[in-house]
Amino acid sequence: MSTTTLHFGEYLRQRREAIAVAARGAAAPGQVPPAVAEADHRGAAGADVGRGRAASGKGSAGRIRRAKQAHLSVRALAKRVGVEPSYLSKIERGLQPPPSEATIARLAAALGEDADVLLAMAGKVSTDLQEVIRKRPAIFAELIRQLKKMPDRAVLRIVRQLRDRR
Repeated sequence: MSTTTLHFGEYLRQRREAIAVAARGAAAPGQVPPAVAEADHRGAAGADVGRGRAASGKGSAGRIRRAKQAHLSVRALAKRVGVEPSYLSKIERGLQPPPSEATIARLAAALGEDADVLLAMAGKVSTDLQEVIRKRPAIFAELIRQLKKMPDRAVLRIVRQLRDRR
């Protein structure tokens, strides 16, 4: 799925639907998709709650119910992110501008995406990157303009070199 040709909301919708399809396709009928089983094992807040014990029920009936809940609907994603389903639906349909940086970060976490990528698709830059750029605007403007001309592999090589210096 190309991120350059989609608007922010359309990308969110496609990503949410892809997660739902993957969750449904990862399990045979009547089985819990691996991602759901792992999420149940970690619990909602990431804490280990133990296999076989879940808030939504015990045994196979609880597992099947959780498998059905793996479908990532607008309502389910909105609940995870802490926004109204109608608001998220309007964003997906392009009827509402992209949300705040904090909301985009929560969307990214819920979708397993990189927050910086979603922010860029929304036409935004994270606050921490804005601060870095403001400290040396001329240097970063020139750097970005030069990087724009380089192939991805060359940019990745530079990033790896900088990261490995630490």
